[in-house]
Order: sequence, then C-alpha cells, then structure tokens
Amino acid sequence: MILYHGINIANIKILEPKQADHDRPCVYMTTFEIVSSFYLCNAVERPYYLFPYGFTKENIPIYHELYPNALKEVSDGVAGYIYKVEADESQVIPFKNCLLYTSPSPRDLSTS
Repeated sequence: MILYHGINIANIKILEPKQADHDRPCVYMTTFEIVSSFYLCNAVERPYYLFPYGFTKENIPIYHELYPNALKEVSDGVAGYIYKVEADESQVIPFKNCLLYTSPSPRDLSTS
C-alpha cells in the first residue's frame, strides 16, 4: 500500500513513529497525496488540529473553506515536502480520513 506523509522538514531519511494522542507511537499518513498536503499547514495552534476536508461519495477529497480565503490565510508562505512510503496493511490502522502507521520500527524512506 502506498502512503503519503506531508511535513515541512526536508531530506527526511527515516520517519519515526512518535507518541501522539493515541495508545501507541505512530506517523500520520494517508493514501491521498493531496490530503497529505493539507497537513503542511495548521489552521489552529497545537495541540489542536483542524483540517476542514472530507470526501465525496466517489471518495474524492474535498476541502471545505471555513470562511473566505481561509486556505490562503493558513497556507500563505508555507512550504513543505510530501514523502511517499510503501507499507503493509498490517502496519496501519484506519483513523478518521487518514491512516496511522503503527509499526514500532522507524520507516526507512531510502527504500520506499
């Protein structure tokens, strides 16, 4: 399975699962490259997360503008990188509109 991870850090060689708001360390990923780009910019400050997107009946990602120019406001000047990862289905669990990579082992990107 191909997964994507959006982050503003360049030249990552290893994606290492970290403890988050779940019962185990993980890396947030998605099967949709465009959705991974939403995670490059946060509309609200941490520890809160707000990504106003969903999916059509045909499973096409759709961004919901919360107010005029909201996406431009939160993404203006933001740059980042999308990493492509190959993972086994046994290493992920569904979580809302993304997947959590839950293998305890770091993910070596040089082999993906």
